[in-house]
Amino acid sequence: MEMKLYDINSIVLDGRLDEAVWTEVKAYTGFKKLQARGGTPAQAQATFRILPCEDRIYFGIKCDEPNIDKVVATHPERSKWCTDSVEFFMSPSGDTFSFYQFLVTMGNHTASNFHSESGNIQPDPYAPQWRHATYVGEDYWSAEIELP
Repeated sequence: MEMKLYDINSIVLDGRLDEAVWTEVKAYTGFKKLQARGGTPAQAQATFRILPCEDRIYFGIKCDEPNIDKVVATHPERSKWCTDSVEFFMSPSGDTFSFYQFLVTMGNHTASNFHSESGNIQPDPYAPQWRHATYVGEDYWSAEIELP
């Protein structure tokens, strides 16, 4: 199956996901809580899109948040893992024991690590220079992520 590549010249990395090209790619949603918690639908849904291009991949994520005014953004020096965030994992080699972990928070803070079966690898052999932006709306927040 051949993958369609998209023209990304229209993308402005501002977190808004308002460029027309985002409507051309499939949206994934309908996430459920982990099976350990009953597998019921999440209270607030997220939608993500993947936009493959010739030399990079874009991810567009929209996270519904009906109580956006009650979300507490953490200071970047405190735990990034304690606020609304998007976290995803990729394995460029296809090896299940070596993968990248990326995190973007609602407050536009990030983390990335390369893991292997033996733990975090330093220095990172790939060290991707990835870019991102987030946007906070009235009842949602969104992120655009660019990976080389």
